[in-house]
Amino acid sequence: MVDFWVQMRDLPGGEFWLLRHPHSEDSSGEDTDDSVPGQLHKLPLRLIDPDALSGWSIPVANWSQIVPHLASWHRFPDKVLAQSIVVCVDTWKTRDEILWQFRDRDATEVEAALYALVVEGRVVSPDLVTSPLSGTTRFKRV
Repeated sequence: MVDFWVQMRDLPGGEFWLLRHPHSEDSSGEDTDDSVPGQLHKLPLRLIDPDALSGWSIPVANWSQIVPHLASWHRFPDKVLAQSIVVCVDTWKTRDEILWQFRDRDATEVEAALYALVVEGRVVSPDLVTSPLSGTTRFKRV
């Protein structure tokens, strides 16, 4: 079972991360580089020590909240809404300010569009790495 799919700038196709579970109760032994395939679904598969993720708790928690929005956006994208958000975030705006600006729209749809823009690289938010996702999380177009 794969624990994470990760996409990085130097690896745009992404890779799968499998947490190394030494001597876990549900395992037949320690995971080693020889015991897992190098690829899965034509993407690299990397064993990661859980300690290496300790500094990633905030980004992982934030993206765990964002991913459900992206799933709904993928099925029903509103490109006009997305472009309107890009125009709105010409300066740093908090999530609450963006939601207020688009208060006539469904808040979940606005958030989904905003997060899709982050994934596309059209909007940035350094707060997603350093602070829990909240109404004060800041966003700005690139």
